Amino acid sequence: MFNNAKQICLSTETRTSLDLYRSVVSFKQNVYEIVMMMSYYHVGYKEFILFYELRTLSAGAMVGACFIIFAVAILYEGIKFLRDYLQQRFDPDRHVGVINSNYDNPFVGSSSDKLSKRAQRISAKRAILSGSHFLQTILHVLQVFISYCLMLIVMTFNIWLIIAVIAGAGVGYFLFGWMKHSTPEDEHNH
Repeated sequence: MFNNAKQICLSTETRTSLDLYRSVVSFKQNVYEIVMMMSYYHVGYKEFILFYELRTLSAGAMVGACFIIFAVAILYEGIKFLRDYLQQRFDPDRHVGVINSNYDNPFVGSSSDKLSKRAQRISAKRAILSGSHFLQTILHVLQVFISYCLMLIVMTFNIWLIIAVIAGAGVGYFLFGWMKHSTPEDEHNH
């Protein structure tokens, strides 16, 4: 790309102004085609996927990218299931997003509110610093990262990549969704 610019600059003495103009226009069109993203649905195989270095330049590369994206979408659904499974296994009495004030509280029903509040703080601190909460946090960050990457892939407007994301999410839900314990309200809270 930059070699064309060097050639244009170095050979200005030997070219006529019309030749120079044609070279500059051709160079600008090539740069425009490389950098410009199509903002409409298309089915081409030349595509940038997330990074400049991750581009498909052949139909085979597009097929390979679709298989990888398909697998990543299945992984995303698997992580959602794994988080739900771990939540049920390590903390079956608690609901997502609800703080249970009686959780591990030995002073429930005690007349001393001071001791009860202290026990709640200790219980909350123990829950936040637990290994299961740390693992849930790591999985949540990974799930959010993958979901944003899949969203950006869909935003390429390439039909093949969109089909790969949707098909992977469907297969992932088929494989893992039947085992979920969450309520329908929790389904779309990523």
